[in-house]
Amino acid sequence: MWNGTTGARINGNIVTLTFVDGQRGDSDLDDTNGIITDPGGPAVETVSPAPIPSGDGGGGCFVNSIF
Repeated sequence: MWNGTTGARINGNIVTLTFVDGQRGDSDLDDTNGIITDPGGPAVETVSPAPIPSGDGGGGCFVNSIF
């Protein structure tokens, strides 16, 4: 969630992530060091048009990620 400084803002199908070095979302566990590390991003789960008939455990859905 957007807190006015860091977080996510969603406008239609556009997600804007804002990080500040040493603050919320900077996961390098260091104070202000000139590096922002974040291992994740937004994802959307959607159902495919037809189940995958391969028997490999595919349940007809996938996760679409933005890196």
